[in-house]
Amino acid sequence: MAKKKKGKKKKKGPDPEELERQKDHKVKLMVEASVQTRVEELAHQMEVSGAVNKMAFPGYRILRLPEMVSDLTTLSEINLSNNRLSEFPEAVYPLEHLISLDLQHNAIPSIPQSIEQLAGLKILNLNENRIEELPDEIAALKSLEELHLRFNKIKELPGNMCHLREMRKLDLRDNELVMIPGPAIEGWVQLEELFMSNNTLASLPPALRGCIKLKHLELRENVLEHVPVEIGSLCNLERLNLSKNKITSVPGEVPAGLVKLKELFLADNKIAGLLPPEMGAMTQLRILSLSNNKITALPPEIGNCTEIEELWIVKNCLKEVPETIRSWSKCQEIVLRDNKALKKLPEGIAFLPKLTELDLRGTKCSLDRQIQLLCVQAHVRGGVKAKKKKKKK
Repeated sequence: MAKKKKGKKKKKGPDPEELERQKDHKVKLMVEASVQTRVEELAHQMEVSGAVNKMAFPGYRILRLPEMVSDLTTLSEINLSNNRLSEFPEAVYPLEHLISLDLQHNAIPSIPQSIEQLAGLKILNLNENRIEELPDEIAALKSLEELHLRFNKIKELPGNMCHLREMRKLDLRDNELVMIPGPAIEGWVQLEELFMSNNTLASLPPALRGCIKLKHLELRENVLEHVPVEIGSLCNLERLNLSKNKITSVPGEVPAGLVKLKELFLADNKIAGLLPPEMGAMTQLRILSLSNNKITALPPEIGNCTEIEELWIVKNCLKEVPETIRSWSKCQEIVLRDNKALKKLPEGIAFLPKLTELDLRGTKCSLDRQIQLLCVQAHVRGGVKAKKKKKKK
């Protein structure tokens, strides 16, 4: 029998995974070399001109910061956002003039105790990292004015954060906070903006009353069942967002104290019945959002809010709109969609000179002659055509 010829063995190609690893390693070396070169250039520039104020490496895929950075002693701003840092860069500690440090969108799991060395820092951005807790030493940053901690996994705040008396902006959105300790908030007398949306807060501490300079308070997507009465003491508040909670009622003392409020968002809650007459105390209000509740009527005092530009009250149980809204001379948009019990609009709605949008879809509102005249200036959607009266024979 004739012997079969053996075929040539195919040579195995390089392992794709190994090629990928080699590629990543080359990229890493190139990045490190690029960063090192740039740091050396900054060091040379500092020797020549005597000062280097800013250093920015956003999106460089940096894994670590060269130690030589600590020699750039005149740096005041560092931007290392959108990189691959897995730990807080120690090279920044010797920088006595550093006032702004941007480390957002990295993979930093914790803030070290040694952060107390950055005593002159005014802005610290650690958004989008993996931080689970804050060390007590963060209270040593007594010059801090802005602290950004959005999209982390923080469960609680240290009580000694009250020492951050210069803080004007604090962003704690999208964390796992269950409560805010009273002692932590007591010293925030300069605070103007506080963002705490998308946590699991069920209440606020009484110490919030002391934040009298607060202008913007964001509490969207928590588990609040009532509007915290402490909010009523924030007499300088201009924007309040309490949407997507479990709020069932609005205590009258809250709107009564918010005389400078311009924007109020209470959508997606469980508010039922009639809103309190104190709503009329918010005379600077421009935007009122009440959609997706069970509100049956607005109080007549709402007519005192003469600055209103937008009213959103979609999907409620609204049965009537008060005649007093005729005083809303600046109102541009009224959205009453999906209030199935609403059959009639107040006559005063036809006298709003700046109204450009009136949404009546999903209501039984009759489009009588006055509303039809309104169609000349405004885009009216929905409503039911008025029945023609039969002539008597």
